[in-house]
Amino acid sequence: MSSFFDDLKAKIAGADTEHLKKMLNDLVGDAEAGIEKVKSEFEAAGLKEKVESWIGKGANEPVSADEVKSALGEERLQKVASAAGTDVDGAAAKVAEALPQVVDKLTPGGTTT
Repeated sequence: MSSFFDDLKAKIAGADTEHLKKMLNDLVGDAEAGIEKVKSEFEAAGLKEKVESWIGKGANEPVSADEVKSALGEERLQKVASAAGTDVDGAAAKVAEALPQVVDKLTPGGTTT
């Protein structure tokens, strides 16, 4: 697929939090928003329990590509898809696979602050 998602996997594996923050901010389309924006958008999409599981200390609940589309919107995912050289569905699937891990790595103490 793309170097964007390959790079993201490498950053997750290496727990490179500074780069993960930048990639998350790129994903949500806001250079300063990060975890709080992801949290609010997933909560607004009815996915509060899932995003809280990623932030909390327990197991991360999975999220589907359709849930990612609902929370982040097709327009934002189109930007990710274009950068990754895939379509919106492919980008949503990859984001669904990676996002719980990214949020989990960025909230090691179980909080967003």
